[in-house]
Amino acid sequence: MQIHLKVHSFPEGKVIAICDKDILGKHFEENDSVLDVDTAFYEGKEASKEEICTSLSDCTSATIAGNNAIEIALKCKAISKGGVKELCGIKYALMFRL
Repeated sequence: MQIHLKVHSFPEGKVIAICDKDILGKHFEENDSVLDVDTAFYEGKEASKEEICTSLSDCTSATIAGNNAIEIALKCKAISKGGVKELCGIKYALMFRL
């Protein structure tokens, strides 16, 4: 299982992008919904579960795409099952820390 992690730093905080490597660069459409796993936003370094959990605990917001990435975020308790959506069989979620 290979997961990409990219950190986008801003004065207001950190936004992280996490995705399964196998969906990186792909575009999914279903009904009126779109999931674009754009390489410019998501492609970063391959990360371990521990690196992902640490980044999720230390960010302002996160966008997570891919079934494996979602499972890690759920295990880290960064997101809840109720916040997970699915499009074309691909799970995704957004996380915001207020």
